[in-house]
Amino acid sequence: MRSRGCFLLVSLLAGLTASAQVVSYSEFNLAGPKLGEVAKLLSEASKGESTAQFRLGLAYEKGEGISQDYNEALRWYGLAANHGDAAAQNNLGLMYAHGRGVAADDGQAVKWYMRAAVQNYAAAETNLGFMYALGRGIAKDDVAAVRWYRKAAEQGFVAAESNLGFMYSVGHGIALDEKEAVRWYKRAADKKFAAAEDNLGLMYAKGRGVKQDAQEALRLFHRAIEHGSGSAANNLGFVYELGLGVTQNLVEAAKWYRMAADRGVTQAQYNLGLMYARGRGVAADPVQARYWLERSGVDPNGGEAGVALSSLEKHSQPPSGIQ
Repeated sequence: MRSRGCFLLVSLLAGLTASAQVVSYSEFNLAGPKLGEVAKLLSEASKGESTAQFRLGLAYEKGEGISQDYNEALRWYGLAANHGDAAAQNNLGLMYAHGRGVAADDGQAVKWYMRAAVQNYAAAETNLGFMYALGRGIAKDDVAAVRWYRKAAEQGFVAAESNLGFMYSVGHGIALDEKEAVRWYKRAADKKFAAAEDNLGLMYAKGRGVKQDAQEALRLFHRAIEHGSGSAANNLGFVYELGLGVTQNLVEAAKWYRMAADRGVTQAQYNLGLMYARGRGVAADPVQARYWLERSGVDPNGGEAGVALSSLEKHSQPPSGIQ
């Protein structure tokens, strides 16, 4: 029989959340043109040279060496894509996916990802897998998502390695296999990929597919935060709030929740709102509590948030007196 203490630990660890799958990988590894090079690039692109067309589109999208202009980026990517340039096809798909220089159109995004993916272009294989996983622009198909992630992951493409680990960890499109999840997360984490570092930290925190190790989890959360992960900052805040593998420290918890909240993590925004509502790690503040709870998308007047906020606002009212 599971002890009450063990059950409590499992329940607490459920508050740790995984980073989602990652998409939107443009081919940005080429340096943009330097000042004075744009004219030469434009001349080559105007003659139909597809690599120059792609690089010019990239320059316009990034705003490197020339003023950023999504419409021009779309035009040059389109010319290169129609010449069969896989990098341009992938980036053109992203322009459609994000509505840059054109109305957002997931169907068009899938079309261009597919054209690049069948050329074994890893970034496009990853993006196409993501569209299948979410059912964006194409019927949802986790098996197809796994297939495309694997093709890119076997080329060493880091986002695909992380995403494939995620699919193994949740059993979507493939049998759940926590050891395989850890293996793919480690491959991506070794390349300093933040989402994989965060998710690998979760596997160590929960003892999934690997021996439970709170200190290794903390190390990975910190690494993921250094590499830009908001989810890892939220997880670290949760660890400090409950004292999981560290000395409980509510001030530290609020600090990490705030970092994650500022990075747009809705769970952290909710957690931070509760900290303000309850005066845990920060001074109780009904205005800040309501602000963060509303940003998280949670009704600040309902559930545990509503109870905490109502109590705080009731006791924050100035006493009535002689006017």
